[in-house]
Amino acid sequence: MRASTGICVLLLTLGACGAGEGAEPTALPESATTAVAVETTEAMPAPGSATTSTTSAPVTAPATTTSTTAAPALSGPGFDTWIAVLASLPTTDYDKSGAEAYAADLGVPGAGVLLSDDYASLNAGYWVVYRGGYDFQWEASQACDAAANAAPDCYVRHLAGVDPAQAVGRSHGTAFGVTALADFVIIDLATGVVLRTIALGYDAESPGHPALHPTGATVYYSVGFEDFWFSCDASDGMLMELDLAGGRAEQVGDGFSPAISSDGATLMYLASSECFPDPAEPQFVLAPIDAVVWRDLTDGTETRVVLPPAGEQAEGYELWTATLGPDGSALVLDTAGVVWRVTREGAVAAVFDLAAQFDMPIDGHSWTVVGHDRGLDRLLVAETTRDGDDGRTLVHGLDLVGGTAETYAAYSGDAGMALDVLTGSHLAAATGRVLQVDGETIGLSVDLVDIAW
Repeated sequence: MRASTGICVLLLTLGACGAGEGAEPTALPESATTAVAVETTEAMPAPGSATTSTTSAPVTAPATTTSTTAAPALSGPGFDTWIAVLASLPTTDYDKSGAEAYAADLGVPGAGVLLSDDYASLNAGYWVVYRGGYDFQWEASQACDAAANAAPDCYVRHLAGVDPAQAVGRSHGTAFGVTALADFVIIDLATGVVLRTIALGYDAESPGHPALHPTGATVYYSVGFEDFWFSCDASDGMLMELDLAGGRAEQVGDGFSPAISSDGATLMYLASSECFPDPAEPQFVLAPIDAVVWRDLTDGTETRVVLPPAGEQAEGYELWTATLGPDGSALVLDTAGVVWRVTREGAVAAVFDLAAQFDMPIDGHSWTVVGHDRGLDRLLVAETTRDGDDGRTLVHGLDLVGGTAETYAAYSGDAGMALDVLTGSHLAAATGRVLQVDGETIGLSVDLVDIAW
């Protein structure tokens, strides 16, 4: 892939590099402020809560994690695998040979012994008698079932090789990226070196819109399916939570475009309120994205606001991308190019019209909400244009009060970008094998399509 370079990239807090088209404020669509129904659902499981099943496989395979440094010698299976724990023997009471004799006496085929100190996800100080490692959690659960007579207290554990205290994010000098191969990577911002790769095996699915929790321990992202028009489950998309310490991902909802509040208390995302057969082609389904959902990450309760029915809009209309504003409201861009402010109480107001501002038709699929820059008090949106193999991405700052726009940065190619989660005023943009952070260019060994930091 051709290395891309920024045409005009400045530290956003230093000001704009050029005014956007259409300097005069423009009238918004006739929507003033509309009250809509608000629905509060039952509590969802809190992040990190244990959920295991012996009857169904997880949505995705656990990660395959690699490192740029030499792998340590392990006493058991490789990292990011699953084991059935048959017994845990304190190292103060057993040496390795004694633990191996214990494992042999159990009579469980394939039983082995590992040292828990080798794995960050296990409590230190034990010889672990186990079966595994398995690629899937459900395989380890089945191994426990098979060993129930010999080890009735058998349980499942994930083998992680990363210290859970090693957080990700700008303040830690690292970034989370999505590669062109749909793998996840942790990148050293000083050198561009890939510190870790988390491969979840996505193929016909497309992961994107990563949102990093301020603790740097968790990433939320959405997954879209290649043949999403064939079923309601696929059309809704999947909202995923990735534990960066263990490399485990689990589905925590149906929806797209997650965003997290700066205090880490609230997750917001977009979703469909209904799914129905396509009137023109009943063998396909339609599930327009028309709802904004807030989830309290402390207790899991959700509030859902459904915007005016998509059927009242032009064919193909739906919400596209969103972020959280400083007051906790959602700032949502629809496919017609209108930015909406939506509150939990159900107030919906159009606050910017990109089509009128730039005096051209807006295809929302070519525009993306980057985030609300807290330093500039501007909503940043990215505009991507393509001409054959060439293209460019412009970053516009929208003044939602004055109704004007300025162009802050331009990149060659299709850029994935994000504001840092802690301050919300530093911009990172990934274009292929180039990462630009506040105007500093960092070469990469992988092609990035999206980023969070």
